[in-house]
Amino acid sequence: MSGIPIEDERERIRDANPIEDVVAEYVDLVRRGNVFKGLCPFHPDSNPSMDVNPQRQTYRCWSCGEHGDVYSFIQMIEGVEFPEAKQKLADRVGIEVHQYRSERGREQENEQDFRILERAANWFQRQFQAETGSAARSYLQSRGFDDSTLARFRIGYAPPGWSHLNDDLGLLGDEAVDVRRRAFQLGLLKEKDGGRYYDAFRDRIIFPILDYRRERVIGFGGRHLGSAELASGDAPPKYINSPESKVFSKKRVLYGRREGRLEISRERRVILCEGYTDVMMAHQYGFPTAVATLGTAFTDEHVVVLKRLVSHVDLILDGDEAGQMAAERACERFMGTGLEVRVVILDDGVDPCDLLLQEQGKQRFEELLESGVDPIEFIVKQIQGRHPGQGASAAQQMMEEISRVVLDPYHDQQVALEAAAGQVARVIGVTEPMILADHMRLRQQRSPRRMAPANSESTQKSRLPDEEEAILVAMMRDPDQAELLLKLRPVELWSDPLRRSLAIRIGQLGRNLDPVHIEDDDEKSLYLDLDARVDRENEITADDDRESVR
Repeated sequence: MSGIPIEDERERIRDANPIEDVVAEYVDLVRRGNVFKGLCPFHPDSNPSMDVNPQRQTYRCWSCGEHGDVYSFIQMIEGVEFPEAKQKLADRVGIEVHQYRSERGREQENEQDFRILERAANWFQRQFQAETGSAARSYLQSRGFDDSTLARFRIGYAPPGWSHLNDDLGLLGDEAVDVRRRAFQLGLLKEKDGGRYYDAFRDRIIFPILDYRRERVIGFGGRHLGSAELASGDAPPKYINSPESKVFSKKRVLYGRREGRLEISRERRVILCEGYTDVMMAHQYGFPTAVATLGTAFTDEHVVVLKRLVSHVDLILDGDEAGQMAAERACERFMGTGLEVRVVILDDGVDPCDLLLQEQGKQRFEELLESGVDPIEFIVKQIQGRHPGQGASAAQQMMEEISRVVLDPYHDQQVALEAAAGQVARVIGVTEPMILADHMRLRQQRSPRRMAPANSESTQKSRLPDEEEAILVAMMRDPDQAELLLKLRPVELWSDPLRRSLAIRIGQLGRNLDPVHIEDDDEKSLYLDLDARVDRENEITADDDRESVR
């Protein structure tokens, strides 16, 4: 059915799912004039702050700022990407989603990978339950894990030896050659000289990593038990993970997300831990929103995933030096994102798994989550610790790092910048104006052209995005004037690529422009922001007109 334009299919599905009906399945809505109002599901909300506009088929929370169309709403509320949101909405109204040739081929290839991964997961689980897995079972039981937790997380075991899983895959007969090749690409097998394969996971407890959308395996983590060594005599790495593949991206995956998906969606918060066993023990003790990165540094991609998924993050990490450094790096990535973050650092040598097993461990864990500190406070104290001297030089170095790491991410958000400066001032023991003045001075030193005098060419250029935004608002208020406005400011002269792209789109489609036509998330967000601004201005004008009539 490749003859159906993909944009038409999106519109058909969108039109069959009125946003007020879809949102009402998650939120109690009450009609107020031209909009419906309800409690925002994306942040703690006691006073209805979300508007659903049936005319524009959009929603917006005036408190937390979340907004979008029906696709955006499903992506946010269900924590899924656009293709899954599209499928959910299509299923809701009984519309068949047509797959295009490239999509069909890609999905068939991925399904083969999923079948291999599932076969491997089942094989690992059988080894774990067999006599060969007794040492792995004993180890995890000694760590306090019960059988239901081990079953829920589908824990397995890869025995010592070079060709156990490889031999099992060889039982597939004629398929074996292709399956082994794909298993090699998925990181289940490694290749020797001469093209022969051998097992990648050996003498390891296996942690299957599940796709958050469906109950299917996308990769594995493996913890070495220590009963074997490399030929060189060196100990193998304690943990290894599957490599990047077409179905597995470490920099976006959060372990435990699938298992805790319902609670995460309902509570809009996660407990971000370091490792597999931390997550498993947290779930066992009644903290199902616990997730972890896969032995990798916390990435910008993780931030994007979390922003779509939650509004609050509790960052709980080991108290050793490595844990504190990991916490600091993660906090830096959270700066300026709008997520509410609290940092909990455990005592040195204690991880969440150990803590929960202590007497009154669950209560202590809850207390620590309640007492988490703001990331700005945490980072400033870390920076203070790196510059312990009392002299002017140490103070200058400390302030330079605070300005760059803590305040720079808020520089274009004046209210947030002042709030951040206030937090820094309270930790250091000086005044907010002093912090802001130092930050502006240091920022000018780092980027003198950006901080040039007001009559300079660079400052004049910095005003251009505001003027471009004003032109966009005028175009959206009256699309019939778009052509004239673009003659006054040709798009090739626009400085901001995002605004330029939206201006071209408005110029081409005029009144026919619909958010469904905009695939880029940032461009769609800009459009919806400006659309809401036009709505607000129209409401104010209407109120003024009514008042003048009185």
